[in-house]
Amino acid sequence: MHKVLTVAATEFANSVRTKAFIISIVLVPVLMVAVGFGQKFMMERADTSDHPLVVVDETGKLGAAVERAAADWNAAVVGPKGQLTGPRFVVTRQIVGAITDDERVRLSEDVRSGALFAFVEIPAGVVDSTTQPRIRYYSNHPSYDALPRWLQSTVSAAVVSERFERAAVDRATVERLTQPVRMDQMGLVERDPRGASSRRPRWTSCAARLCRWS
Repeated sequence: MHKVLTVAATEFANSVRTKAFIISIVLVPVLMVAVGFGQKFMMERADTSDHPLVVVDETGKLGAAVERAAADWNAAVVGPKGQLTGPRFVVTRQIVGAITDDERVRLSEDVRSGALFAFVEIPAGVVDSTTQPRIRYYSNHPSYDALPRWLQSTVSAAVVSERFERAAVDRATVERLTQPVRMDQMGLVERDPRGASSRRPRWTSCAARLCRWS
């Protein structure tokens, strides 16, 4: 036991003397502080502005769902101290029914002037699962994808709910019956000296592979 401790102490002393060990001792705290400041800086630079939009709802039903989802989103991005933690999606107006090209031009001019961030058209046949027309999103901010992604997710969820209602199918039952089967990743099975089989924990197998690679 004394020899083992002596060897361990010698190895530790040799490691402490290496440049890599000294550099790691110095750099790790510095990097942790830098990461902390970086996260704080990114949070301060996060998008917390209002994004006004107009929803053109040709279905006459889904626009209200978008407004409710926007209200929930806007409530969720308010921090515990009242500070905004993300952008707010503000539905300034809902138009029920199809619009003309002249109205699209006027809405586009509102986007160019900054009065609107975007407007979206929900086609009448979007609930019909056979035709599947696409939502039309208009904006002059092609690199900004938070709002279009949110709209696509929100309208898709509303469409699915409407389809379930029309089909007179209980959505909760369908979701319960279609839950995916989960998988656990296990280690290999081996026998101990007494002949009993045992499963090696996966992390032990990973550690053994790392030791072989090192």
